[in-house]
Amino acid sequence: QPDQAAIIERYTEQAVRFLRDHRHEPFFLYLAHMQVHLPLYAPQRFVWRSQNGRYGACVEAIDWSTDVLMRELRALGLSENTLVIFTSDNGSRGDRGGSNGPLHGAKATSWEGGYRVPCIMRWPGRIAPGRISSEMIASIDFLPTLAALAGTSAPTDWRIDGLDVR
Repeated sequence: QPDQAAIIERYTEQAVRFLRDHRHEPFFLYLAHMQVHLPLYAPQRFVWRSQNGRYGACVEAIDWSTDVLMRELRALGLSENTLVIFTSDNGSRGDRGGSNGPLHGAKATSWEGGYRVPCIMRWPGRIAPGRISSEMIASIDFLPTLAALAGTSAPTDWRIDGLDVR
């Protein structure tokens, strides 16, 4: 069995390679980290310095990966023309170091803590730095919105529940 803690490093390397291979054309890179899902796997270098156990180490590993990708976008001259979205699929379980505070509830509940998550978007020249929006969107809105931004439309042969939220 491969070293599960090293997966984030391998996926980050593959993502960097993808960016380099596709830097001269439009691209879509979707990187879904599994680090904060059970079981909690984090490289030892993050575990040693974490002040929040293995969960904190997993969060630090995701921060490291994001930093590597942002640095690579800058090095390739792509950072000013690339939309970067950083978000989560659901709230924390509320144990093992995770918290949804100050929201009530946790993953697998219908309370805000179960589904309300941060969504950080960076797109220089299109999204003002520091802009905070109170608009409610969901991940199901990404497909129609990103398709419209790319000048195409979402597939019409199956139902799309999401909305173009531009």
